[in-house]
Amino acid sequence: GQFERIGVDRSQPKPWIGVVGEIFVRSHPFSNQNIVRQLEALGAQVTLCGFAEWMYYTNFTRSRTAIRERDISGYLSNRLKNHIQHRIEKNYARPFERLLGSLAEEDVRETLKAAEPYIHDSFEGEAILSVGKTVEFAHAGADGVINVMPFTCMPSTIVSSLMKKVQKDLGAMPALSIAYDGQEQATTETRLEAFMHQARAFQQRKARSRTFAISH
Repeated sequence: GQFERIGVDRSQPKPWIGVVGEIFVRSHPFSNQNIVRQLEALGAQVTLCGFAEWMYYTNFTRSRTAIRERDISGYLSNRLKNHIQHRIEKNYARPFERLLGSLAEEDVRETLKAAEPYIHDSFEGEAILSVGKTVEFAHAGADGVINVMPFTCMPSTIVSSLMKKVQKDLGAMPALSIAYDGQEQATTETRLEAFMHQARAFQQRKARSRTFAISH
């Protein structure tokens, strides 16, 4: 279709950056100072975690609460809603997947499992999703992750504090946490430039490692 005919320059590999974090700030361009556009202007290709992730997570937590309270009706209702939402999302994503790859969210329990070494799923909220998605991005081949958060947000602060351990376990993949308070931050551009420098270096190290592995 017309979308597929849009010209794309693939002559230079761009670092792949994932954006995780608090659901409103990461989804609202004004709140995050257009973080996706800023990263793209610095030469990145960016994947922003979608809103569907949060819907599936709340379905999961409501189902778990229903089991704990022996609410069979509530449990079945949430399971059915989760199934229908997944089906709708997959139907919308299917026409674009030949060009862009997998787009629909997988089972949220996989994300919780990815975060398990760092945070237990009984600690409910966005923190476990951000950590789990960071791990999933790394395993999928991302060159860096940015955690966006509201200033003083406790779940996001927890993510920020865990990032050093997560980074170490993921081969020192670059990770940056940025807190937003509604004011312009003069240092953000400088921090993003430094982050992109690290992401490119990480991308190049991975490429050299793959070349070495193939040659041997």
